[in-house]
Amino acid sequence: MPHHGFQSIRAVFQRARRRPRLVAAGAGALVVLVVATTLLGISLLQPPPASHTGAPLALVSTATDTIAVSPVLTRAPATHTPASPAPNNPVHAPPPPPVPTPPLVTPTATFCPTPTPLPAPTDTPLPPTATSTTATSTSTATTVQVAALSTTCQPCPYYKGNNPSQDQIRTALYQAADQYRLPRMLLLADAWQESKWHEDVISCDGGIGLMQIQYYTYPWLNGVSVPQCGLSPTNYDPYTLQGNANLGAKFFVWLSCFYGYWGDNGGTSPSNPGTYTIAWYYQQAHLNYPDTTNPDGTANPNSFCAAVFNNPSNAYYAALPSTTAQPWACPYNASTSVAYCPNYATNGQPSLLDITLSAYNEGPGYTDQYGIQNCWYVDSVEAYIPQFASGVLP
Repeated sequence: MPHHGFQSIRAVFQRARRRPRLVAAGAGALVVLVVATTLLGISLLQPPPASHTGAPLALVSTATDTIAVSPVLTRAPATHTPASPAPNNPVHAPPPPPVPTPPLVTPTATFCPTPTPLPAPTDTPLPPTATSTTATSTSTATTVQVAALSTTCQPCPYYKGNNPSQDQIRTALYQAADQYRLPRMLLLADAWQESKWHEDVISCDGGIGLMQIQYYTYPWLNGVSVPQCGLSPTNYDPYTLQGNANLGAKFFVWLSCFYGYWGDNGGTSPSNPGTYTIAWYYQQAHLNYPDTTNPDGTANPNSFCAAVFNNPSNAYYAALPSTTAQPWACPYNASTSVAYCPNYATNGQPSLLDITLSAYNEGPGYTDQYGIQNCWYVDSVEAYIPQFASGVLP
């Protein structure tokens, strides 16, 4: 269209030179055409209107957070990238200290592959001699294969046998809980969730024994030293009952201290917390942690921690046993809270107990990024706590 418009202007000049008598008329026509061409040029400089059926106009940008804007408007390709699911109420916590990343293989045991079923028989019978030969050769090959697997792999999960008695397990868990100043019922319930009180089990992902301590985690956990949390280097053996129980208890203290006040950001105590920890949020709200008392020492009738603790739906806090002076029931962000995972749904703020249990199972890095995504685990352990306290389990 612009090309044809400029041809018309040249034609007007040529006609004006050939016909001097029509100068005035030609000049008038030229003015009209120039005006029209100018208007046309202005309209051509405008971006085309967005189509109702095509993809919307978009600025050219990179796939990162920094947008590189092009001076030219282009039409985005008509493609659709499905949006990733929204995080399930992620916890605004400090980035966790480094925890070992699971390796790609499990060196502690080679587990047997899942057997592949034989093909279904066909309707066409084989000749008698062929059937006999095939059956014999298949049977021999299968026997050899089973013999080979029995010496090179283990079933999954693998139970070594000679599991300690329940009394021995209970004693070991009590000792670990007392040593690390944890509620006894918490350790009993989580060990039941992890292994159903089996120290003799090796799981398919490499988890070891009673507390399912990962084979790649326990060397790091033994080396953990956080004086602010009362943790020092240890030399526990995860393949022994007491060593496994102690490693699980040490990890619980590490997690609860990290989320409670340490945070790897300079926190030394609940009164001097690290940034974005639970105690830090309470400090910003001019509350003690736990907030069952006011900063002046008087009782706080509007305590968030006490409200969660005294909620009849949350009977597991009183069954730990615990008191409102302990922080397990405190909501994370100094706000009103209800049970965090009732019926596997997210409501309110997670408590210290909720977030600690979640991170024990799915890892603190994952919990920090996505929030509690394993409500089934948290709910299950919290349901076991009053059962142990009342003697129903084990």
